[in-house]
Amino acid sequence: MTDYLWRFRNVLFVLSVSVAGLPQVIPMLSLHNTRGKPATLTEHTKKSIMKTLYPFFLLILLFVAGCGSGNCTVTGKVTFPDGTPMDSGEVVFETSAMMAKGKIQKDGTYSLTTGEQKGIPKGTYQVSIGGFRPTIVPPSIGPDGRTSGRAQVTMPEIPVAKKFLSPGTSGLTCEVKGRTKYDITVEPPE
Repeated sequence: MTDYLWRFRNVLFVLSVSVAGLPQVIPMLSLHNTRGKPATLTEHTKKSIMKTLYPFFLLILLFVAGCGSGNCTVTGKVTFPDGTPMDSGEVVFETSAMMAKGKIQKDGTYSLTTGEQKGIPKGTYQVSIGGFRPTIVPPSIGPDGRTSGRAQVTMPEIPVAKKFLSPGTSGLTCEVKGRTKYDITVEPPE
């Protein structure tokens, strides 16, 4: 019976080793039988352990690769029909239950986040382009400490057709099943 406990201990040890280190650990792993003498793993035992652990490691790999944590990585690029990247704004993915945004970089690329977390849950999303906020310049303050003038509010130039500003009119939807690359071609304003 003690022989089985040692084998169980060693299987747990193998489970705690990373996937990359597993093939190197199994040949070095030695078991002790009830008499305290070393017993090495046979090829049959090694294969048996690998067959048992293979589904477990696949599950870990899927977890690390994209959506195992519940959030799937979504990236892409926003361009105009001539291939010029859009260099400002946000890509917005939304459902009736949630919203995720990704800031559009100077090269047109984006990566979605939900609050502080990267990625979004699996599902079908309506997509829009947004993030064009007005700039507010406060009134100037004179040497006597009084404000002069009014605050100036300037609206940014919106570089896309108005239909892309709302998920209901953009005509853009994306189904997220795992790691997703979703490139968007937008039209310039009329």
